Amino acid sequence: MAFCVLIVEDDVNINSLLREILSIEGFDVQAAFDGEEALHKIAASAPSALVLDLGLPKLSGLEVLKRLKEDPKTKAIPVIIHSALSQPEDIQRGLEMGAAKYLTKPCPPPEIIEALRQALKIEDQEP
Repeated sequence: MAFCVLIVEDDVNINSLLREILSIEGFDVQAAFDGEEALHKIAASAPSALVLDLGLPKLSGLEVLKRLKEDPKTKAIPVIIHSALSQPEDIQRGLEMGAAKYLTKPCPPPEIIEALRQALKIEDQEP
């Protein structure tokens, strides 16, 4: 079973790059470009995990995270924050709100993949 990951990122290039990298890794990947679109897609398809930017149009990433964690149907979905906000208070706030991991941009793709594997409890499949 492939895990479905929703990339919530308003930068088209970053969104595309993350989708490509995660697809190569075997994830089923969807994209949202703003907070409202993310909530609609989460309600429609209940992804296995999110990679969430915080600086989003229409609805901030923190508001998306807050709504996910308040809803009993979505509170267990792991959220990996992927943001340019790198101050300790930003990181602390994201983790306190329920993010599984907080990664600051630019972040090497292997770190994003590893964070998702840990959050989804996916074992490495090396022999």
